Amino acid sequence: MAAALIALAFLRDFWPLFAARLVLGCGAGLMFIVAETALNTAAAPERRGRITGVYTAASALGFVFGPALIALMPDRPAALLLGCAAIALMALIPFAAEKRRVSRAVAPGSARHILPAIAAFPLAFGFLFIASMVDAVAISLMPVIMLDRG
Repeated sequence: MAAALIALAFLRDFWPLFAARLVLGCGAGLMFIVAETALNTAAAPERRGRITGVYTAASALGFVFGPALIALMPDRPAALLLGCAAIALMALIPFAAEKRRVSRAVAPGSARHILPAIAAFPLAFGFLFIASMVDAVAISLMPVIMLDRG
């Protein structure tokens, strides 16, 4: 994500910008998945809901304050994008702080295990799907909004 943000700060041609935006979108999705998985894995079951709520609130604040920051700095997009790249690099801090060895073994899973969960909690999965789609649309439309703002 940081490399894509740095590229967006300096590139001007359509196809390289398109590629950088694609990498940024994939990186944001991957970061969202890793963060959600890490929180759900690390949180104690009795505190998991509270921790997830705080994480979701922090994400929502990011969606609110991100565009506000862009509106405050319309004449310096390179500085803003480089600042965002620095913030994205902060996502590496938890990995550097972790002292335990992480197993590299990947346990194969099956889609059959998710189907009973969806059947048992259809409303929760429905809301998760809607929230994910809203997040994806908001992130995807950011360049269009910025073009409209000049």
